[in-house]
Amino acid sequence: MPSINTTQLLQMALAAHGHGQLADAEKMYRQVIAADARQADALHLLGVLLHQTRRSHDGIASIQQAIALNGKAPMYWANLAIIFHATGQVAETAEALRNVCLLDYKNIDVRLSLAALLPLSFALHALHYVTEDPAELYQEHRRWAELIESRVTQCAVERDRNPKRRLRVGYISPDFRQHSVSFFIEPVLAGHNRRAFEVYCYANLPRADEVTRRLRSEADHWRSTHGMSDEEFVALVDRDKIDILIDLAVHTQANRLAAMACKPAPLQGTWLGYASTTGLKAIDFRITDAWIDPPGRNDAYHSEKLVRLPQTQWAYRPPAGVPDVTPLPALNNGFITFGLATNLAKINPASIAMWCNVMRELPGCKLIIKGSGTENTGTRDYFLRQFEQAGIGRERIGWEPEVLLREYFDFFSRIDLIMDTFPFAGGTTSCHALYMGVPVVTLRGETSVSRVGSSLLHNLDLGELVADTPEAFVAISKTLAADVDRLSGLRADLRSRMRRSPIMEESAFINNLESAYRALWEEWCAAG
Repeated sequence: MPSINTTQLLQMALAAHGHGQLADAEKMYRQVIAADARQADALHLLGVLLHQTRRSHDGIASIQQAIALNGKAPMYWANLAIIFHATGQVAETAEALRNVCLLDYKNIDVRLSLAALLPLSFALHALHYVTEDPAELYQEHRRWAELIESRVTQCAVERDRNPKRRLRVGYISPDFRQHSVSFFIEPVLAGHNRRAFEVYCYANLPRADEVTRRLRSEADHWRSTHGMSDEEFVALVDRDKIDILIDLAVHTQANRLAAMACKPAPLQGTWLGYASTTGLKAIDFRITDAWIDPPGRNDAYHSEKLVRLPQTQWAYRPPAGVPDVTPLPALNNGFITFGLATNLAKINPASIAMWCNVMRELPGCKLIIKGSGTENTGTRDYFLRQFEQAGIGRERIGWEPEVLLREYFDFFSRIDLIMDTFPFAGGTTSCHALYMGVPVVTLRGETSVSRVGSSLLHNLDLGELVADTPEAFVAISKTLAADVDRLSGLRADLRSRMRRSPIMEESAFINNLESAYRALWEEWCAAG
């Protein structure tokens, strides 16, 4: 019987993996490993596949075996960080990311496609959950960008330099669906001034849902780009003659940054999905506001120009059918219930320590955590041990799984107060909570992502709920939780306060956004 050609079999497995034939790919990966236990690439790719098929702990073990054989492969560490991140293992994520940052990206095999480098891109996203240093974030984003920039050729784009003409604006996202992005992009798609702007959407998603169909109806042109190569995507944008191209995903999954690096539009920017730099010189600007990025604070840590909109970078539109605000639960319960509806990766030892410092002063209070992964016993135990070490028994921590949106808002009817995560603050979840009458206490730090809650609260004239130190966070939370009358008053007023605020003044926001686009376009025309 002829020996197995492991190199050929690994290539076949990788092809099957890329086409979604996961059972076949897994079988072939295991055949390669059985024939040669030192096949680090097969172990690494098997680990990725196991995570994709909800066997994350087995995936971690497989990638760790690959790292034991080759500890200098950045993508091994990057994918390990991604899985740790997805399972809420913050300390382990940080350690894996440190190993990514210590390695030389330029040693990566030049034969790898740009798509194969996406784990390094998503690792940059994960880095925001574990560092408070904007200089470190910028340095790592630039290292990634230099790798991409060395592999692409920028387009020679020509456009009519008439500063007053109707502009073609393109929005790129894998999240034109039931996703946090939809609550902010929908009012913009619907409200753009069609005399001045023609709107294109580039939907990089495999399946449409009800929200997709609604968003599609709001765009002038809809392009389904899932499965397109970056070269095909760049050619499409060029054919559409886009003037301003806006990426809504940046370093999150299924992004198109490699295509953006080719500069298919004369002006390119980012907004919504990522409160940080791309690192790419081909991206001209990032939409933000002065609360998230105070003038002069983080400009040096961006490869883009920071374009600060007046008041807020948000235009929040809650979904239809949101239930009415209910009375304060503490009035019936006799104790305060804190809540978190979040990505578990945002929960870290520093945040747990702050929350526990508050909870120890409020006998009987409880914390309910809702999110994907909470149904996993191992994940819950990982966090519960941290709460117990900080003096809060596991009987005071409740867990609820992720649910459909129509059931999601009922969660807030059981919550009195939200203590925000740090250094990656809540954004969409905080908007939902505030609209449901639940106040949020937040800690703002040095990074842009840590200041998102500050932007929301200041736009609601609730700056007193924004802390600048962990000690202040604890003091504000304890004082508010102990004042049931104030909590009741806030609960009754927050929805109308949201509706009156710049956060939900859609027309004013769209005017500000369009004015920013026009000013950038006029600058580009003048520079020619």
